[in-house]
Amino acid sequence: IRVVRQKLLKIPEAASSGVPPVVVVHMTKGGVGKTTLAVNVAVALATYGYRTCFIDGDPQGTASEMFGLDTGADDLRHI
Repeated sequence: IRVVRQKLLKIPEAASSGVPPVVVVHMTKGGVGKTTLAVNVAVALATYGYRTCFIDGDPQGTASEMFGLDTGADDLRHI
């Protein structure tokens, strides 16, 4: 992912050291598998040892539920 990002943005390797890659899954149409794809990519990267930060921006919280979080819990902070 980092190499593809460097090539597409034409970032020299020396300038990109320390810059973490960003993966964004976005489409306006519903029901096309965005959440499933994003969760599976995050899990795959974590399985390979990469530190990942997953942000579930969907008000339904489907991705959070896929990770096993109880979205109805009182101690879960919704921003």
